Amino acid sequence: MQAQASMYRTAALLICHRMLHPIGTFDDAALQYAKSIMNDFSNFSALVPPGTKLQNVTFPILIAALEIPNVPKETWENIALSAAAPTCVAKMLAFIEYVWVERGLGFTDFILNLVDTGPDFDAIP
Repeated sequence: MQAQASMYRTAALLICHRMLHPIGTFDDAALQYAKSIMNDFSNFSALVPPGTKLQNVTFPILIAALEIPNVPKETWENIALSAAAPTCVAKMLAFIEYVWVERGLGFTDFILNLVDTGPDFDAIP
């Protein structure tokens, strides 16, 4: 539960950061928040037996993946709902890919504008 709480807290900070700062500004701070989320996930994974999946952290991982290119596929496989909702995960991965393509093309606006123009997806907890 501590890993979940920490990941959601940092994801909230990252969302607030991106609501104030468009992509291309203060990216280092956003990357640090995203890395913190992934570090919490990694620390949890290192403490539990192999195959143990962390519950209800898809949203923080999604938010981190918008700042960290190429989040390992194993990360998504180690989230409990990924097996139960593969279509949702596939749609989220398509959205993440869309965001990175747009960033690569020089997108420098607010991340929420990409949510409006990108492919539809369902954010699961």
